[in-house]
Amino acid sequence: MGQSESSIAAASASSSSSTTRKNEKLYIGCNWKCSIDSPDEADKLVQSLNEAWKELASSSSSSSSPDIRDKVELSVHPPYVFLDRVRQGLDDDIAVGSQNIYDSSFPNKGNTGAITPGMLSKLGVQWVLLGHSDRRNNLGETDELLAAKAAEVLEAGLSLCLTIGELKEQRDN
Repeated sequence: MGQSESSIAAASASSSSSTTRKNEKLYIGCNWKCSIDSPDEADKLVQSLNEAWKELASSSSSSSSPDIRDKVELSVHPPYVFLDRVRQGLDDDIAVGSQNIYDSSFPNKGNTGAITPGMLSKLGVQWVLLGHSDRRNNLGETDELLAAKAAEVLEAGLSLCLTIGELKEQRDN
């Protein structure tokens, strides 16, 4: 783990406690990667998620057990081209997140195709997912770059999900 990454992990660890707080939620982030490639597929997945989310409410509807959805924060991270479509169709209690933001180390932050945290915030996106193993391994994203991106995300008031990936060889050893 690089110095920047360990700083992020240390900051996260210092803000949590070993005892469970009553108002803590379990975070579940679902990265869709590029698994869908049409609006129809996005709509079907949104419909399925909405139905499953509604079923969770009915399965815990007895007066003795609280709504399990109050204990979970679920966010979905579709490809960029479907962010707004998914956000508009998804149950309001399910958050929408971005799979990445622009490379903040570039000298010109106005590069073609760049997605900024401000754009995402104005769109109603709540989470940003960073640190994907495929971006680390295939595109050479470093701990330092991820730390810079994380700072941008947090400065924009968005929530951050930092993933720590590994190569299959690392996992097997």
